[in-house]
Amino acid sequence: NAIEARNQSKVFWSIDSSYECISVMRNSKIKNKQLYTADFTSLFTNLPHSAILGSIRDIMKICFKNAGSTYITKQGQDRYSYTDSAKPNKLSYTIEDILFMLHYILDNSFARYGDNLFKQVNGIPQGNNASPLIADLTLLAMETTYVTTNLQKFRKSNFLACRYMDDI
Repeated sequence: NAIEARNQSKVFWSIDSSYECISVMRNSKIKNKQLYTADFTSLFTNLPHSAILGSIRDIMKICFKNAGSTYITKQGQDRYSYTDSAKPNKLSYTIEDILFMLHYILDNSFARYGDNLFKQVNGIPQGNNASPLIADLTLLAMETTYVTTNLQKFRKSNFLACRYMDDI
């Protein structure tokens, strides 16, 4: 929201349902709407790990910088907040800590086929609890980079996008 307010361009297109996309379209001021759809069936299994790590690192740098903090700290059951220092007896993470965990997830994904064990060397691990979030954050980072580097074009156009991931 902060990026959108500063740049007057939307960079977060993820939605929770197709109904939300219809609602966004109905409420937009764009005239002569055209709808284009795409289904990326194998996008996430083909992304190089370096692209995933780099994209998420970039978006985390923006978030931590905007928060003016070095840590994200667990405050309750499912609640975290940005903090300036690690808090005693609470889980606190830096960007490097989170990237280490992400790298571990990406680098330790295996699938068994018969008697063979295969290591996944590309893409987001299928079936992992973190996979939908990793996919969403990767696309968010890529979309943010694309829009902010083409800001003038987006400000002049009547462009509206929605990204719905049915795995979430």
